[in-house]
Amino acid sequence: MSMWLELVKVEESVAQALRKDPSVGEVLFFGKGETPPSLDPERDAVGLDYRTYSALVDGLEEAGEDCTWTRRVLGDDYGEAVEFELTYGNAWVFTPDEVRAIAAGLASEAWDPEEDYEENLARFFARAAEEGKAVVGGVN
Repeated sequence: MSMWLELVKVEESVAQALRKDPSVGEVLFFGKGETPPSLDPERDAVGLDYRTYSALVDGLEEAGEDCTWTRRVLGDDYGEAVEFELTYGNAWVFTPDEVRAIAAGLASEAWDPEEDYEENLARFFARAAEEGKAVVGGVN
């Protein structure tokens, strides 16, 4: 069984809409319904193999690396839970202020936001912070 950490960069207005109407999650996570004009699913969404990433973080921590911020992104201390439910619990929202703090925190850990690979959490959050976006996430 696979577990995917799914993250989507959104305008704060979209995050607010999700807080009020859980069906907005259908659009963000499954592409069902009208996509907000500000959302480019190819550029603004990323899916990571949750188990692989967790195992990688376990290894880094065993080697003495601090992964507090990465753990937060993986859902150990996530943002505000919303009513939209994915396979492994409710989705959550990181506000733009939280996104900026996470971006800085990830850059201080073992992740280089300049490295060019799709699963780069530091790069994803750095771009979201630069764009002033919120991030909606969950494990599916």
